[in-house]
Parts: sequence; C-alpha cells; structure tokens
Amino acid sequence: MTYKYAMQMFPIKNKPKSIFVAPTDTNFDYDNCIIEVANLVTPDMAKELKEYASNSEVSGLHPRQSKDSKIVANFHTCLIYDHSHKIYETLNDCWHTYAKKIHNDIVQIEPYEIKRYVEGDSFGLHYDSCTSNELKIARKLNILIQLSDSDEYEGGDLEIGPYTLGRKLGTGVIFPAEFYHLVTPITKGVRFSLIGHGWCPI
Repeated sequence: MTYKYAMQMFPIKNKPKSIFVAPTDTNFDYDNCIIEVANLVTPDMAKELKEYASNSEVSGLHPRQSKDSKIVANFHTCLIYDHSHKIYETLNDCWHTYAKKIHNDIVQIEPYEIKRYVEGDSFGLHYDSCTSNELKIARKLNILIQLSDSDEYEGGDLEIGPYTLGRKLGTGVIFPAEFYHLVTPITKGVRFSLIGHGWCPI
C-alpha cells in the first residue's frame, strides 16, 4: 500500500495483557503537556465515523460501564476494526508530530475507539495509563477527537485537570495517559468522540 503521508506508519495492535498503573506523581505539567489541534478530521469524515458506529451490526457498538467500581461511567463503544480505514493514515502524522512534544518513542497504537454518549451518560474522573510487563511497554499517550458539533449536545465537556477542552467538531487533544480526566454528564443530545492510545517503551 502507498501512503499519502511520508512518515512511517505506526503498527496497530490490540491492547496487550497489561495492568493499570496509577500515577505516582500528580504534579502534572498541564500547561505544556496538553496539546489541542483543530481540524484533525473533516466534517465528512466525522459524519462517516458516526454512521459507522451507529450501525451496531457492522461496528459492534455496545454499552459499557467503567471497569472500576469506583468510577461512574455509562456510554456505548466500538472499535474501528479495519486497520486500512483512512482514519489511521489521517492521524498517523499527528502522532509523529505532536507526540514528540510529550514522548518521542511511540512504538505502537491501539485500534481507534468510538464512544457515543447520550442523555445521562458520562465518564467519571479516571486515568488510562497501563503497563505490559511482558512486552516492556506502557500506554503513555491519549488522543481524543470531537466527532460531534458542539450544538448537537449539551453537557459532555472533556475536562483534563483544571482545563475544559474545546468542543468544536474535528478538534483533537493529545495528552499523557496518566492525566486524570473526565466527561461531564450529557444533559441533551448525543456526543460522539474518537479515542486512541499510544504505547512507548517503559
């Protein structure tokens, strides 16, 4: 396959057997380690991704709650199983370009996940960092992209530490997986977002 972008494509691998690792130091550098990027996906691509996710027979969209009983969470989720989907190529350079500002040694990414939040759904304060001792790698970076316009829903704000991030369709946020973050309850409408995780050597 010939890729449109020059940077090497990261391997796409399912999340390995791993354990979640709580941050040992919560004195986070939020100002320099949260990177917000406009227009990472086009409105047409966002629409296509939302349509894919909404067709549960194709996408496998299913309800999910938090795997930790201490965290309140309700939403629907699915993976983009087709690794040749254009979203992988579209975001590859983003990982290369912006991840270097936080970690410069990504070795693989997980399949992208689409989350759908409806009225009453939320995702309480949590972190995403985990470690595979067997492979000597750790999930170090998150990317989250808004697939819904801000006027399509109320509530549903992404908060990372002291910051509330942008809601504009196509806007992406890259940040360390150990940063505590949450999605506030949806009070009206439907919110779709795309989530990815980057792994680095321990």
